[in-house]
Amino acid sequence: MPRENRINDMDVGKKAAAIRRNARSLASYVRSVYLSRIDLYTQVLTGRLLPALSDEEISKEAERVENEAFERLGASVPPEDYHPGDFVDDARGEAVAYMLNLRDARQAVISTFAAGLYHRFEQQLSKFLRIALWEREKEFQNMGEVADTFASIGLDVRKLPGWSTIEELRLIANCTKHAEGDSCRQLRKSRPDLFVRPLWSGEAEYSVDDSFVHSFVEEPLAGEGMYLTEKEFRAKVEATKAFWIALAEAVEAF
Repeated sequence: MPRENRINDMDVGKKAAAIRRNARSLASYVRSVYLSRIDLYTQVLTGRLLPALSDEEISKEAERVENEAFERLGASVPPEDYHPGDFVDDARGEAVAYMLNLRDARQAVISTFAAGLYHRFEQQLSKFLRIALWEREKEFQNMGEVADTFASIGLDVRKLPGWSTIEELRLIANCTKHAEGDSCRQLRKSRPDLFVRPLWSGEAEYSVDDSFVHSFVEEPLAGEGMYLTEKEFRAKVEATKAFWIALAEAVEAF
């Protein structure tokens, strides 16, 4: 065996030994820091932002816009020419347009938080590995390199619970940031349902059925083309937490 490989083998042994010595503190860091940060991040979206953009709140806003538009349009003509029926459709049109814009804004918020969730995971896992290896300035090019480094010391993170869901989250993040491309195409093959706009469930008078499959994604950051629901986002959060819990247990048993 070449001398260089022997040195590498020795380094791997030292790194594995370092993880074993610090297993308890590493696992504790995951449970006390990473999990709580994920919960707080999730709460900002589900407890603060999305309630303000619920179907009910959007319907209320649409009704306000319709009433204001009706009054404004009615005031734009002389009293003798005023006929209420002349302004109903235009006022309703403004309300529907406003409603759709808010709905797209809600979708954009969910997609952006999903992308953020993946990149937070990416950064946390890289940082965790640096701490574990006592190499705080080591650079990693991507998650594949991080996973390979874990595997080289005997921890195959790709086999831990949640990894496959996190991989899907990676595609969602890339599709959200870059629009149509390889990630969107891969995601469309495995999850075509994510490219179908959900039906509007607001009040009946503002119902709009514009559901159809998007075969090309242009503005996901504007809430168009890819539609991750709050329920799906929560599932990705739980998968991410399951991964961290499993990694903490794997480190303790290492």
